[in-house]
Amino acid sequence: MKKSKNSVQNQPKGNDCRGRSLSCERDNNKVWYLVHCKPNGEQMAFRNLKNQGFSTFLPLQKLTNRKGLGFQTRVRPLFPGYMFVAQNPDAGQWRKINSTRGVARLVCFAADPTPLPRIIMNQLLERCDANGVFQQSVNLVTGDNVKISRGPFSGMIGKIIEIEPSQRVHLLLDLLGQESKMTIDSRAITPII
Repeated sequence: MKKSKNSVQNQPKGNDCRGRSLSCERDNNKVWYLVHCKPNGEQMAFRNLKNQGFSTFLPLQKLTNRKGLGFQTRVRPLFPGYMFVAQNPDAGQWRKINSTRGVARLVCFAADPTPLPRIIMNQLLERCDANGVFQQSVNLVTGDNVKISRGPFSGMIGKIIEIEPSQRVHLLLDLLGQESKMTIDSRAITPII
């Protein structure tokens, strides 16, 4: 009995990679896999996998929408219906992951779950802040058309006329048939492709 207690105590704890702990990113024995979650089950799957000792990562994004006369900013999963889990592929804990509440299944491209390329996961982890919120890193160019994603002008499209070194962007907006100049933080806009 005592031996099993020690073995449980010595197992590595799950890391919340939304906080980008170093053991998640630099553990060479662990490989990242894509998990398909049940409808609206990302948070439940994240919590339950983490409680079982798995390294988990659920990237999030901030979305601003109009609601009545005001605006509401919500944090939503970056990839709705999906999250990431890391484990040692030799451990063979696929059934444990697949039977976790909130998880539909591990994504497979054959009989076995397919690992994700390490470079993709490293880039994704680097682009998220300490809370797991995805930070857009775009190369903005004067003359580009952009969509405002936050604030009272959310959803409007403007043209970049100047970019300051402090990452403040000057836009030209069409408001009621008149062109108006506006200054906004570069994180509040997304380029239109």
